[in-house]
Amino acid sequence: MSGMVQAQPPQNKVEVATTLFHDKCYENSLELVEAAIAEGQRTPTAWYLKALNLRSLKRSAEAVPILEVLHRELPDNADIFAILCHAAFECGMVERAIQIAKQGVATHDTDLQYYDILIQVLLGTLRYFEAQQVCMAAIRLDMKNAKRWLKLAECYANDQNVAKAAAALAEVKALAPNVRGIRFAYSEQIARLGGKREAIKLYRSLLKEEFEAKVFSALAHADKVDPNGMLARRAKSTANTGRTSTDDKAHLKFGLAVSYDKAGDYDRAAEYYVAANALKSEVLSFSRDELAEKHKSIKNAFSPDHCTNACTASTTSAPIFIVGMPRSGSTLIEQILSSHTCIEGAGEVSYLNRLTYGSTPTPFAQEYVGYSQDEKLRFAKNYIQLVKTGCDFKIKFTDKNLFNWKNIGYIFTAFPNAKVIHCRRDARASNLSIFKLPYSDNVPFSASVSDLSWFRTEYEDMMQFWEKRFPGRILHVDYEETVLDLEAQSRRVLDYLELTWEAQVLAFHENKRAAFTASHDQVRQKLYQSSLEPWRKYEGTRLAEALGF
Repeated sequence: MSGMVQAQPPQNKVEVATTLFHDKCYENSLELVEAAIAEGQRTPTAWYLKALNLRSLKRSAEAVPILEVLHRELPDNADIFAILCHAAFECGMVERAIQIAKQGVATHDTDLQYYDILIQVLLGTLRYFEAQQVCMAAIRLDMKNAKRWLKLAECYANDQNVAKAAAALAEVKALAPNVRGIRFAYSEQIARLGGKREAIKLYRSLLKEEFEAKVFSALAHADKVDPNGMLARRAKSTANTGRTSTDDKAHLKFGLAVSYDKAGDYDRAAEYYVAANALKSEVLSFSRDELAEKHKSIKNAFSPDHCTNACTASTTSAPIFIVGMPRSGSTLIEQILSSHTCIEGAGEVSYLNRLTYGSTPTPFAQEYVGYSQDEKLRFAKNYIQLVKTGCDFKIKFTDKNLFNWKNIGYIFTAFPNAKVIHCRRDARASNLSIFKLPYSDNVPFSASVSDLSWFRTEYEDMMQFWEKRFPGRILHVDYEETVLDLEAQSRRVLDYLELTWEAQVLAFHENKRAAFTASHDQVRQKLYQSSLEPWRKYEGTRLAEALGF
């Protein structure tokens, strides 16, 4: 790859490959640009296009070395810098991605776009406290930039600092009262902080000014939209326009689906949910092989002997891990627990995943099982310290990163005083709820029935594996039983956590902490038993046929 910067030969393959890339024909574009490079067209443009194609094909590990060379040769090119950071993160080089991003800020300390890239990478790894510090540094360079105040509000909210988040949002509103993109982002943040009425008013105002797919979808999810009214008719016509992007079409069809759902027309709602997910699956990418291999390496590493060799020295902090599938009542359990005076809700933090990425090609699970007692204690202390940077707690706190079910081996062997609460829900209800929401890249299996079914099987298999390795250590909490008898299940959970009863946990809906999950609206309401068998409404529809109930 030496000598990238050379004169442009009189060939045009790179231009054709560029057109193919913009048309999302990544395989063809990659084949053509590689041919151009082989024939001597070794320009930065050609190499950059190759890296972009590799990343688009989910081959970021191959793109990173190319981007690193380009970054060294063109250190002031912010586009190359940004793609390098994101590609490194995508292939598991999390610390490397953050290191590159921080170096970018250090060498371009007055260029705000480098701050923005670092903030984006930190938010992508859920390092909200660090992102908050970078936001504040960027704001000091430009106090009038509403976008960075908005990012700061997001950081505060995820750190559960509702007062500071609200103050930052007030700055946003004052600085950009008429900037459309800022107003929409503001409305989404204010809704998650409990300002649903203000958010609905803003959504309707934005749609009155200009119809936009994501705003329509947001309004439909937050409020009732007449599926036969003017907004819905506009959504239908826009969704059928060839110029509308796949992502926008998916937003529109999700919005129409929820509109029909709220109106009680479940046949039409089902048609739109299936269509919306078919579109969403075109822009999401999910690798079964990669995940299956990771689960296999974990199972091989955590033998019965190793699982009995837990760290004997304990941290003073007692983490409570809430795990399970999405839409299984985990946010409800977190709200109940964080209403207790002895528990702080840390939200969905990524720190355990961060510590288990590993720094060598060897799977981290294999490295970990060779740790000494001191190394396991250091692992535990590193996690606690990371949580403390973004969450003010005394002893007990919740970590609601649902996919920590794959990390239960680390949890019980590094944190002897840790607790794991496994949230369960009838698979028909959970699958339906997942399929009805427009999840993004963080839940890449959500739009495909086949991927969703496969992922659930993997999750259930891993939970059975951990139950055998750590019998009786995991508390299983069923959503249905919690809804039917909230007090009994709340007492059961607190008994498991060895905490005294506090009646205010039953008033979880009055908890003012920020909620950033898909359930942020429901957990501000009292429990309702109509949520127990939601699939009943869809029996006999196309959606029931797709999901198999």
